[in-house]
Amino acid sequence: MAAVALGVALVHSHVRTQNQTREYEASMRLMSNEWVQTTARLTEQRDVNGQLEKTLAAKTNEITAIARELSAASNQLSTAESQLTANAKAAEEESARSEARIRELEHQNDDVEKQMSSLTEKVTALNVRISETEHKLATAQGDKEFLLRELAQLRGEKAELERRFNDLAALRTQMRKLQDEYAVARRVDWMRRGVYGSDLKGGQRLQLGSANAGAPSDYHLDVNLEHKSVEPPAK
Repeated sequence: MAAVALGVALVHSHVRTQNQTREYEASMRLMSNEWVQTTARLTEQRDVNGQLEKTLAAKTNEITAIARELSAASNQLSTAESQLTANAKAAEEESARSEARIRELEHQNDDVEKQMSSLTEKVTALNVRISETEHKLATAQGDKEFLLRELAQLRGEKAELERRFNDLAALRTQMRKLQDEYAVARRVDWMRRGVYGSDLKGGQRLQLGSANAGAPSDYHLDVNLEHKSVEPPAK
């Protein structure tokens, strides 16, 4: 009886051992599969990390290059700003010189106008005297020789005054031309700096631009407004 019980116990023990062995084997297969899957995922993640590291290195190099370009652009911008400031100052100084020159030309033009007016009055007075002298000669009043000399002298003075008047007229024309050129250059400078001309038409802008391109950067006009001595008429 004890032997039978022992046999039964041994059978149960064997069956339990077999069951446990099968469970262990199944667990080992499951763990093995999980290991293979985990290893595959780890390998895939390493590949992804490697690609990300390459991308990061490329982006880092790109950012470094952009930073260098930005630094160079910043330096160029600083240089350009300094140049613009210097150009603006030079333009203001040139504009001030142009303004002063325009005022000087206007003053000289006024003086020329006064001298021309004075010469006109003198020529008018000489015409009266010449007419009187010619009348005296025609009516044989007084010394003819003296009247002829006086008439020749008056005509010579008139010719000299007319020559001087024509010289002043030419000078006035030249000064007015310079005034116009200065004014055009000034307006073009204002337009370039955005100060003037926002309401000008396109054709006017082109005309001003062409005038400025052809205008000299500086003008020198020495005006001698002193009266010239009157030479005696040629005999």
